[in-house]
Amino acid sequence: MKDSGEKAFTVIELLTVTAIISIIAGMIVSSTSIARSRAYKAAAATEVQQIAMAVKSLWLSSTESNDPRLSPFTGASSSGVELTESVLTSSGLISTGKDPSFLEIPPDRIEDGAYRDPWGNPYRVRMDKPEDFEEVEVFQVAVSFPNEQRYYLQEEGTEQ
Repeated sequence: MKDSGEKAFTVIELLTVTAIISIIAGMIVSSTSIARSRAYKAAAATEVQQIAMAVKSLWLSSTESNDPRLSPFTGASSSGVELTESVLTSSGLISTGKDPSFLEIPPDRIEDGAYRDPWGNPYRVRMDKPEDFEEVEVFQVAVSFPNEQRYYLQEEGTEQ
């Protein structure tokens, strides 16, 4: 074979470069999905804590143990009640007028009428009925989202 003097890449060199680029792209996609998953978990954990604290504040602000604002949460099944717009407004967790809001929800977090976690699933809340023990009440609220374990906020010895 005669050398024409032109320089060119061989098929093996092109395949090697393509393989290296594919490996690097795979590593980038993998690390990006891991980072996104961690960010979703952190955001959901923060939101769950805020929901639990808002329900606790609602409970503390209620003047009687059978306050109708608490009924959606205390009457919920073991899986809890979905945080829909109607539940949020009727309970007073979010403000509809002059009343203060216990929970601030960014508008983009409510989809199809429900407060949703970063994966798009609705948050669910269940509150164990407060019990009286010598003028001290026990409070527990469970907020769950399907992609992680439940978050429990339990406080004992909260005097009312």
